[in-house]
Amino acid sequence: MKLCTPAVVYLVLAIIALIFNMQCSFLSVFLHVVFIGIWTFILNWICKKGFKWVSWGLVVLPYLFAALVWLIGVEIMAINGKEGFTEGLTTAEIKTLTKAQIAALTPAQIQALTSDQLKAFEKEEDEYGYAKIQSFTPTQIKAFTPQQIKTLNMYVSFHPKALKELTSDQIREISLYGFFPSHSACYKDRTANNINEFTPMQIAQFTPSQFSTLIPTQIAALRPEQLAAVTPEQIKELESNLIHKGIADFYKKLSFPTPTPTIRR
Repeated sequence: MKLCTPAVVYLVLAIIALIFNMQCSFLSVFLHVVFIGIWTFILNWICKKGFKWVSWGLVVLPYLFAALVWLIGVEIMAINGKEGFTEGLTTAEIKTLTKAQIAALTPAQIQALTSDQLKAFEKEEDEYGYAKIQSFTPTQIKAFTPQQIKTLNMYVSFHPKALKELTSDQIREISLYGFFPSHSACYKDRTANNINEFTPMQIAQFTPSQFSTLIPTQIAALRPEQLAAVTPEQIKELESNLIHKGIADFYKKLSFPTPTPTIRR
């Protein structure tokens, strides 16, 4: 039986594909041979009935579709490669990111980071002992969602100079184990001046429970304009906490400004 051209082309391509898949089981190879034989017969029958272009379409379209899928995949990988970021980065992959790649992340990419990915950033430190997450720029820091901020250990992550970039919503999500962690007193004393980086407006945004976790050295490091922004609720909670810790004498030495009522005209 003489086969028409579309059937011959399909048969040749199918045999080549079968040769490359010879490592499959005997049953799989046998089923492929049966399928190739049946499909070759169908293509030849359609062609003999005068529908040659239909037969050509059935041969060519599957290969065109496969090529299109491959090209789309390549293009997606190329786009991700240019942006320096791909979804689903593992801890090992995050460790290989350079500071330049981190600084190149867009706000959309930052907001797509999962909790596990953020924690992987924190665990990776450079030769100076600073977590790689400190490579984020002020503009990028503003892109973090409040929930992402809650995930991060703020006290050891962002560079102190970047703290003033936090928004009100982000500040309210700082965990008690974040910027106000239960580290050793020595560690808190050493980093007490970090509190200076917050603006007075940010200081006023801390919840009373957050503010009350400051230790004496951190409170003593507050600038006058920061002290002026402390709210009565924060002072009350702080006083209660210091008395509970048995350091009421220190509280008496504090000179928080007395809030003056606002007179509306």
